[in-house]
Amino acid sequence: MKNSVTIKKYCIDIVGYLFIILFTYAAFSKLSDYESFTIQLGQSPLLSAFAGWVSWFIPAFEISIAILLMFNRTQFFALVTSFGLMMMF
Repeated sequence: MKNSVTIKKYCIDIVGYLFIILFTYAAFSKLSDYESFTIQLGQSPLLSAFAGWVSWFIPAFEISIAILLMFNRTQFFALVTSFGLMMMF
């Protein structure tokens, strides 16, 4: 029984580390090509009015999730938030 618990914990840790890599890469790639990202958001009919605000909010949110995934105390909340973010996109 203890063996299955450690395997589960390792799987959760690996998923968390992969999300950290994914969100960090995505946030910094959006910030590095900020103008293109803002233009792409401006072309969306739903987000065109909020493109400037959303273009800063999304990378900041991704970095925040990556930071929350680093700590055991906030890891569950961050994984649930990651799931929600993935479902939105």
